[in-house]
Amino acid sequence: MSSVELVAEPVARPGLLVRAAAGAWHVPAGLGFLLRNRSLWSLALAPASVALLLLNLGLVGGAFLAPVIENRFAPSQAHLPAVLGLALTLSLWFGVVVAAMALGLAVSLLVTAPLLERLSRKVEAQLGGRGAGRVPSEGWDFAYSMRSGLVFVGAALVALAAAIVPFVGPLLSTAVSAPLLAYQALDPALSRRELRFDAKKVWHLQWRGEVLGFGLAALVALLVPAVNALLPPALAVGAARLVLDLEGMEAEEPPT
Repeated sequence: MSSVELVAEPVARPGLLVRAAAGAWHVPAGLGFLLRNRSLWSLALAPASVALLLLNLGLVGGAFLAPVIENRFAPSQAHLPAVLGLALTLSLWFGVVVAAMALGLAVSLLVTAPLLERLSRKVEAQLGGRGAGRVPSEGWDFAYSMRSGLVFVGAALVALAAAIVPFVGPLLSTAVSAPLLAYQALDPALSRRELRFDAKKVWHLQWRGEVLGFGLAALVALLVPAVNALLPPALAVGAARLVLDLEGMEAEEPPT
């Protein structure tokens, strides 16, 4: 009597849009988890306060900077239809203001990075994540702040420059800001797993749909008053939960 060996079929992952939506969901989910969990509020207070200040400075600075950029760099609208000229002005103002606010967010993430790392680690400890037990030294905290935070500050400056490009400026700024914002938020959880730069790059490529959705949702949240002030701690919480969820998905996949 012959035996039949059953071989598990590989589990196909959902499409890119579904995966992006799953990643995006972790931004509001992180905010909800933060608001429901009072034990996290003490670590979230300082990052939220710094973000509130710097985002408002970015908003005001962008509003002052937009007409200067329009006068110096925007093409002449003398021979353009009125509707096209209005669209050009609105796209430039929108791109500059959002990029300036993203720069404010980048600086707030930089200066509060040690607190956000502790917040991320506390969330993972509550959820039973394997990275919660790794307690970085103060020197590692400072190195993390400088290395990872300055990357996003540089990206925010590039996004601000890209916003000058007529019509497509906001899209270019988004293409620069979204993935690097996700990288910045996810870096503490991945660093606790002792992943070096090359391994992190492979991880981001493996989960590129979820990472991109997470970054895009963070940029959308940046435009929501009151919510955007809570964005740094909400991203720290959401990123920790996202990494844990993706680890669970990876564990369920059959070995190749």
